[in-house]
Amino acid sequence: MEDKQDLQRQNEELTAENERLLEQARQLAEVTRAYQESQSRFRAVFEASSLGNKIIGADLKILQVNAALIKLLGYSNKEEIIGTEILNYSPSERHKEWRYLQQQLWQHLAPSFSLETVLIRKDGSLIWCQVTSILFQDNGETLGYTIIEDITEQHKLRQQKEEFISVASHELKTPFTSLKAALQIINRLLEKDDIAIEQLRKLAKGAEKKRGKINLPYCRSVKHHQNRTRAAVTQPHYISGQ
Repeated sequence: MEDKQDLQRQNEELTAENERLLEQARQLAEVTRAYQESQSRFRAVFEASSLGNKIIGADLKILQVNAALIKLLGYSNKEEIIGTEILNYSPSERHKEWRYLQQQLWQHLAPSFSLETVLIRKDGSLIWCQVTSILFQDNGETLGYTIIEDITEQHKLRQQKEEFISVASHELKTPFTSLKAALQIINRLLEKDDIAIEQLRKLAKGAEKKRGKINLPYCRSVKHHQNRTRAAVTQPHYISGQ
């Protein structure tokens, strides 16, 4: 009788354990299916993006690239790029920017980092790029997902604008500089005429103020660009998480 009860109890325990294992198997299958679907969606977005996309490791080695980045860098296929370091496509004087990105992401664990830099195409030509990187986990490894946008034309237009402002500012200041010099000469010729001297001083002061106002927009433009460039290299730019 006792043996029968023991067998029944063992059978119930085995049945319960079997049901528990089946539930775990169902949960694992669900997680696996969700992961595969997520990976499939990610690959679709990665490959179809019109912007250059790449995945890099903590050593800045390129693990994956999309068609847009292959075209941007002037190559024919991904095999020419995968396995190389991003530093291979960066002028040596720009390496410090990528090292800073590496430090901010993998050492300081910043959620994202952006910088404006220059990359070298296969034919040796240079392109200005806006780079944005975030970290993500894949099979226990921390990788970097990077989006690269070609901003060469925007950079060229910005340079042209700054050069135009510089030239225009110089041309507009020249007449006031000449006027100030002429007034100084007249002032010396009329040293004994106090009334005339006072009027000339007012004219000279007014000319100097107008000259300063002409120079101000250019100074502000250059200072604004310098601040933007300095911030892009020395500070991480955070973007909202998904």
